[in-house]
Amino acid sequence: MLLCVTTAFGVNAQVATVVTDKPDYAPRSNAVFTGAGFAPGEQVQLKVKNLFYPCNTVSSDSSYLPWTVTADANGGFVTNWTVCDCPGDSLRLKATGLTSGRIAIALFSDASWKITPNYTNLCGGKQIELTFVVEQTNNSGDNNGRFRVNFPAGYTLSAPSIVSVSASKNWTASLSGTSSVCLNGVAATDAITNNQIVTFKVFVTPPNVTGASSLSGLGAAFGSGCLTSGIAQSSTSVLTVTSPSPTCPANIILNTSANSCTATVSYIVSSTGTVTYVFTGATTGSGSGNGSGSVFNKGTTNVTINTSNSCGVTSCSFTVTVNDTQAPTITCNAP
Repeated sequence: MLLCVTTAFGVNAQVATVVTDKPDYAPRSNAVFTGAGFAPGEQVQLKVKNLFYPCNTVSSDSSYLPWTVTADANGGFVTNWTVCDCPGDSLRLKATGLTSGRIAIALFSDASWKITPNYTNLCGGKQIELTFVVEQTNNSGDNNGRFRVNFPAGYTLSAPSIVSVSASKNWTASLSGTSSVCLNGVAATDAITNNQIVTFKVFVTPPNVTGASSLSGLGAAFGSGCLTSGIAQSSTSVLTVTSPSPTCPANIILNTSANSCTATVSYIVSSTGTVTYVFTGATTGSGSGNGSGSVFNKGTTNVTINTSNSCGVTSCSFTVTVNDTQAPTITCNAP
């Protein structure tokens, strides 16, 4: 993979970390793992786990034999590991301090190919033409002559096409359903070798839901038809979808405050970007924010919430109805 993502967790104030010297390794090559933030002199257990499928593993959780190292006086260590001979593996390294209980995680791969988009920040529901690079990296076996790139659920694709291929090789691009792109070498001689790339473009419409997800896919030797099995791979580039669409609460009905013709109303609006509000009806006004905590007059007020960000402006609305259920009273002076 292109990027090594390291996260750390700890029960103490000190945070432990572990990193790899490369994000992606050739099979049976040497990986160097460097840790920091553990307790000085403690034993640190390291374990590598396959994330997607077992390959020459020894444990039921698809992990390899763990080993231990001793942290130095500063709580650090350096250790080596021979990468498994399993092209396409996505791997997780877990380092656990056996005294401190501190845990650190690093992700890396024994990949044979990778997917990289040119742009990763998308607007929900809006079509954009993206360019993707598929590169063969560490394949120790057959050269890749076919790829299948799968997009997350809810994405819609159209009009894929080849931009370029290393060494002027001849490839085609087509769709499988609405969310997968099939890339095929025209002949066996068009299969790409290590460090060669296939660049393609496709129109992408993400779902109108804020969130982040990764591409995935399959790679295999030359063959006919859209690929359905092969070496699995996930993109290290996360597609992030932003949607300005706010979520308003249901209509609100409540009574006036005691001895008053108004009520203070609080509510929650879920949104991203810049938020403004407009009141019309029994209560009028506008301003920044969502208007929660405002004083509403007796009667029905229409509340419109507008949100804006780089993806545009959208709105939602609801009503606030304030009822006066307190009977009036009158006090007469004695004659």
